[in-house]
Amino acid sequence: MQKPFLSATLALILSAGIASTAWAQGHSPAHIHNHAEKGGYRLAQSPTDVAQFTEEYFNNGDFAGLATLYDEDSIFVTPDGVKHRGRTAILAAFKKFREQYSALKGGDMEILSSDTAGLIIVNWRLIGRDGHADASGTGTDVARRRPDGSWAYAVDNPFGVARVAK
Repeated sequence: MQKPFLSATLALILSAGIASTAWAQGHSPAHIHNHAEKGGYRLAQSPTDVAQFTEEYFNNGDFAGLATLYDEDSIFVTPDGVKHRGRTAILAAFKKFREQYSALKGGDMEILSSDTAGLIIVNWRLIGRDGHADASGTGTDVARRRPDGSWAYAVDNPFGVARVAK
C-alpha cells in the first residue's frame, strides 16, 4: 500500500540516490534515509522528503515541522500571486490555508535533482472542511541542499505555471 502522498498512478520519481520502488512498496522516508534530526524533527534528506514532509506536517497541523522545510530567504507563493518570504510569513500563510482546509493530498510527482538543487513537480489537492476537494494544482517548486546536508524549499510555488499562464 502506498503512502498518502503518492497516488496509485505514480509514474516516476527521479531523485539522486532515491529508489522509487522503496517508496512504492510502502516504506516511509525514514526507511529510505537515516534522517538527521533537529529539535525533534526529521530533516529532509532529499527533495522527495521536502515534498512528502510538507503533506505530513500540514495534515497534522504541525507548523513547527513545516518551519524545518523553509529558510529565512525561502519564498512561498499564494494563489493571489503574493510572494511570502521567510519562515514567519510562510507559516502565517500556511495557517490561513489550514483554517480553510483539513488535508493536503499529494499526487503524481517528478523530481529532477542535482547534488545541490532539485525541481519538484507535484500534483496536489486541498480538501475542504466539508470533505470535498476545494483546490488543486501542479506545484513547481525548487529545493536546495543546505550546508548541513538537509534540504529545504528555496521556492514553494504550489500553483506552478497555472498562475503565469492566465
